[in-house]
Amino acid sequence: MFDVGCGVGLFLDRFDSALWQKYGVDISDYATEQARARGITVKDYDAGYDYPEESFDMITFRGTIQHLDTPFAVLKQCATLLKKSGLMVFLSTPNANSIYYKLFGTLPFLNPELNFFIPSAATLGNALNNLGLQVEEVRYPYLETPYARPLRDHLYFLLRCAGLRVKFPFWRNMMEVYAVKS
Repeated sequence: MFDVGCGVGLFLDRFDSALWQKYGVDISDYATEQARARGITVKDYDAGYDYPEESFDMITFRGTIQHLDTPFAVLKQCATLLKKSGLMVFLSTPNANSIYYKLFGTLPFLNPELNFFIPSAATLGNALNNLGLQVEEVRYPYLETPYARPLRDHLYFLLRCAGLRVKFPFWRNMMEVYAVKS
């Protein structure tokens, strides 16, 4: 498994080392050191994607695609690293097609200075299809998250529409995309 934006390795650390070979890439030297201390293979950032073609069964992007300054180049590189029938997974991914984003031009967890590309299921799906991957499922896990409080969130939505600057989770703000390489 290869995790793009692996951070300090907490996500990969949850996978059983006896069952998974864990690889990651991160721009932060501190995060890279911490991930390596957890037994995750992380190359220096400049060589972070230097692996043979079709090296990985799964590649994950967990809240990272929006932070990449060349997201399509990274997707293209990752598509070559993914084995045939391999899975590319996008978790905690912002959704530009959410009502919140359409109305307010942002999402509560976004920091405009750190974001380059805010995808929708359609734009991400189109890019993946062009790279030889087939989107199998798109999920919007709002209700399954610990952040969802629908009554409060709907009240905050109305207050935000009235001009009050509040941040809150909402329907379809985040998405998960699962794609398989043909």
